[in-house]
Amino acid sequence: AAYTSRFTRESHIYAPTSGVLYAKRSRTGRSQESATEMASSGDLDVDYAEPEEYNEKCGVFGTYNVNKAAHTCYYGLVGLQHRGQEGAGMVTSHADPKTNKVDFKLCRGVGLVTDVFKHDDIKELEGQHAIGHTRYSTAGGKNAIEGYQPFCVKYRMGNLALCHNGNLSNAQELRNFFENQGVLMQSTVDSELFLHLISHSKRQSQLDQIFDAASQTEGAFSCIFMTETFMCALRDPNGFRPLCIGKLAGRGPNGTDGYCIASETCSLDLCKAEYVRDVEPGEMIVIDKNTVATGTFSSLRLPQKFGTSQCIFEYVYFARP
Repeated sequence: AAYTSRFTRESHIYAPTSGVLYAKRSRTGRSQESATEMASSGDLDVDYAEPEEYNEKCGVFGTYNVNKAAHTCYYGLVGLQHRGQEGAGMVTSHADPKTNKVDFKLCRGVGLVTDVFKHDDIKELEGQHAIGHTRYSTAGGKNAIEGYQPFCVKYRMGNLALCHNGNLSNAQELRNFFENQGVLMQSTVDSELFLHLISHSKRQSQLDQIFDAASQTEGAFSCIFMTETFMCALRDPNGFRPLCIGKLAGRGPNGTDGYCIASETCSLDLCKAEYVRDVEPGEMIVIDKNTVATGTFSSLRLPQKFGTSQCIFEYVYFARP
């Protein structure tokens, strides 16, 4: 399962080929502030960067069936800026009206949301579905672009994008397993392991593959997955990290309702979305065409070995007042 990358020097936008997509890295591995200046000047290259290890306190946001989804996702990420200031990224899903072929586009970079996404970037991120991420690392190199999310891949089942908030406690065990199988790892971020678990799953549908992958992970994870046909929100059985669902009434094509997923409800306020409910610990919520038609969500449950253990850090430090 070797992954390749495509880089375009003139733009932050990347169209998926057959692997994980990465934005440009700092040639010198300088500080975050310097890298931000380089990003704005275009002086970035694909040379050396330090490895990234953890991705604990980040913000995730997703929109489904929303006109100009990138615009809504942008404001959702601004509302989650307090959860991560080192970098940001977004992936959109766009179906060609003539061929019906679905294309995923990725934009990510160093700095605040307003630094990473300019007007031309948002304009290029077409589509009615989008997921985004604001990054806050707790260890490792802060300038390693391969640790920036969302991750976007194309494998045998089609396009897949992921953004993840949390830490996997069995990450080293999973990493050792895949490395012994000859899998080429593109980063030291544990979020990448979800992609390998999904691509190696023997299940026959993407939804079952995602559930299968989640069943093999331990620790803290609040994730948003986007495929060509659905979006799903996943929260670990302990409920360490928050995740909620919002509704964007009449914001979809032909006046249909759109939906969003967010780390905190404060980002829903900025998008003028109506809070629906929290994703419960161990729950995987599926949002698809049936959700748009009926207003109901499909829900799957991960086995819960222990009770709910929400992180106190979310309340005393991280959550926006």
